[in-house]
Amino acid sequence: MKKNHVKIVAVMLILILLFSSCINQKQTKLDPKNPILLKLVTYYNSKQLEELKEMADQFNETEGLKTGIIVEIIGMNTISKTNEHILKAAYNMAGSEDFPDMFIAYKSIVPYLIKRKELVDYRDYFTDEELEKYQPNLIASGKIEDDEKISMLPLGSSVNMMFVNDTEFKLLRYKIGVNYSSIKTYEGLIESAERYYNYTDSLTKTPNDGKPLYTTDTVAEQVLSICREMNKDLITEENGKAKINFDYEVARKLWDIFYVPIIKGYFIRSGRYASEDMRTGKTLLALSSTTSSVYMPNKIMETNGYIRSITMKAFNAPHLENHNKVNIVQDGGIFTAKSMKLREEASIQFIKWLTNKENNLEFAVESGFVPVKTDNSDIDSIRNKAQARYIDELIRESIVMSKLQMEENEEYVLPNVDAYEEIRMAIERAFFDDIKNNRKKLLERVKNGENYDEVLAEYLSEKSFYEWRNGVVYRLEKGI
Repeated sequence: MKKNHVKIVAVMLILILLFSSCINQKQTKLDPKNPILLKLVTYYNSKQLEELKEMADQFNETEGLKTGIIVEIIGMNTISKTNEHILKAAYNMAGSEDFPDMFIAYKSIVPYLIKRKELVDYRDYFTDEELEKYQPNLIASGKIEDDEKISMLPLGSSVNMMFVNDTEFKLLRYKIGVNYSSIKTYEGLIESAERYYNYTDSLTKTPNDGKPLYTTDTVAEQVLSICREMNKDLITEENGKAKINFDYEVARKLWDIFYVPIIKGYFIRSGRYASEDMRTGKTLLALSSTTSSVYMPNKIMETNGYIRSITMKAFNAPHLENHNKVNIVQDGGIFTAKSMKLREEASIQFIKWLTNKENNLEFAVESGFVPVKTDNSDIDSIRNKAQARYIDELIRESIVMSKLQMEENEEYVLPNVDAYEEIRMAIERAFFDDIKNNRKKLLERVKNGENYDEVLAEYLSEKSFYEWRNGVVYRLEKGI
């Protein structure tokens, strides 16, 4: 439930914005009578942004009020807009704003800031004992590899999950012999999707109009984790630069998992997020991150306006058959800019407050994240806090299941290389957008009178495989 702002905080913020956009240069310590305004830029949107703002309000109304700190949250809604905002400020580009005191982003932005904007090393402000209270793997992911400098601290983490419209999916057991065991692996998922497509196609007189079984908005993470499961990382680091590894075996496996199901209509994504396809009833399954649990629907609204209630469930993400299970722990962390000592100290005070045991646990369960501390991320703590705050069962169990996945599966930490965001976008285009466009062309050709099976065979030919493989290599190398 959204909290009302305390009037005194609003008045203080207005006064600061009117009379002092920065600290008096002579001020050497925090002063409640002369509070400072800190700006925090984030890629969070919707629920996560709302919860972060509420946490900042709590801080401003309590500890911030006592010590003279006000934190303003600036939501950019996407990682690309956040990166653009930060880099424009770092390079003093026309129309840019001042560099924020803090920002939440992915570690991949760090190489672009080198020599332009220095970041705080959290080892200068946190004791070893304090840092040891964070999950060790998350602290490790925040390190700058060259000198062990810790530039990023985690606020929450997530992994890929499978979200299921349980109300309708469980009926497939009787209709086509598909159940939850069928979708534990990618191979089983694709076979189940083929059965579902053929079954739904048989329900109408129109040929080749079967329905897709699943959708996703985490294509890049899936591609990278599949390669890792094959012990053939798609991206490796060589002298700080990205190197692409896309041999025949990897290409063939990813062709089978992405290209073939998409070109056959088993797998789609209509909107930006997988939850959109679930909300409109276009698919029964969605591969997405833990945080997507807060957006998954409990009702479906069809194009004719008909609304029906459903029950959603969360399951582990699929993996390759007879391979090790791999997780890419997602979500970025919070960075602090090097600036006046007092601004750094004020930022650290807020970060320590935000990531203390209780506050981090509250923020995490409200936002759909797994908590980041060693003493607040156990299953009992997550469930108890979620129940105390009346968190939806799907969100609660998604967080719990994600935590268990992190404990049981191999964790894959992405290499810290230049141009990672560009490579990630190239993966999305090569493994989804380009294939989706081919599916569209296929349907257009059939609409114009060509035979569906013949056109499909053309798109699934060896010639098409090698053309697609070459296109992927081109996309990825261009990303570098």
